[in-house]
Amino acid sequence: MEARLSHHLAHHFSIYNDLRLRGSDTIVDFLEKLSKSSPSLKVLDLENCRCFNGKMRFLRVICSNILLLKYLSLRGTDATQLPKEINNLQELEVLDIRQIKVPASATRNIKLLKLKRLLGGDTHPSLSCTEIASVQVPEKVEHMQHMEVLSNVKPLSSKDLEDIGTLWQLRKLGVVIEDKYSHLKNLLELISNLHKHLQSLSITRCPTTGREGTPYRRGFSVLRDATSRRLQGTTTDGPTYHPNKLLESLSISGTTEKVELLKKLLDKDCEALAKVTLGNALLKQEDLNVLAKLPKLCCFRLRNIDPRSTLTFNKDEFPKLKYFLFEGSKSVAFQNWRSTS
Repeated sequence: MEARLSHHLAHHFSIYNDLRLRGSDTIVDFLEKLSKSSPSLKVLDLENCRCFNGKMRFLRVICSNILLLKYLSLRGTDATQLPKEINNLQELEVLDIRQIKVPASATRNIKLLKLKRLLGGDTHPSLSCTEIASVQVPEKVEHMQHMEVLSNVKPLSSKDLEDIGTLWQLRKLGVVIEDKYSHLKNLLELISNLHKHLQSLSITRCPTTGREGTPYRRGFSVLRDATSRRLQGTTTDGPTYHPNKLLESLSISGTTEKVELLKKLLDKDCEALAKVTLGNALLKQEDLNVLAKLPKLCCFRLRNIDPRSTLTFNKDEFPKLKYFLFEGSKSVAFQNWRSTS
């Protein structure tokens, strides 16, 4: 390999094998030679490479010939689709398709039994709710029992959430969800099911695409009250809600009208919670009071929150707080408040 190989090519090597490249070669030249010379390649990082030009030929070749890949990153590339041959990569453990313009449905038919991390979509705080990008939950996700990270996935149905709740290795979940009562109910049950495993949770509300049946007033009240009792662990005819004692990071973006997610998720037993981020979300004084007493909370971010009334930060609260970012709202009062190092 030529010592003067361009930086944009050298960055993407994981093994050198017998692949011979010159400094004048482009990323397209690299991909042309790759599948023939490196069938044993384990890691392929193509982040930010503009080499696909809207075509799937290179991806098809990669997925058909480099079958031992464990890590594949297409992040920020110009790929616009995932080929069906992606399921040939049965050794794949990490698939990174963040910040690319593939349709959300591109992940629906993925069935990679050894996959540990599926990273997709884009939920950057600067994006509006209509710009948020996500990928669909794989239809057979319940068979991917090695899954540890699901990032920016959107369930199509309550069953998708139920299936995620069976992934006992899952440590980090980023879900983009519609404000439907059935989805939110199943999401809370999922979190309860994974209370011994989940360490990081991100919930982003997206616009509702379909109408949810509206129950008559009394029926809705009964359902809401029953769910509330279940979440509090007081019901005798349903599963008990288990607070997540291992959760270290919680992010909620967007306000849900059907269920007050923050109120349901915050618990006196959330002693491990160290990082909380709220964006365009509802925050009440009673919720703030619970957050203020969390023994390990060191990073607290509030962006464009809806307080409904003035929030009061009192003196000597947030005992371990080191970073506090607050922007986009003026309904806050500090009463002799100070952070401690």
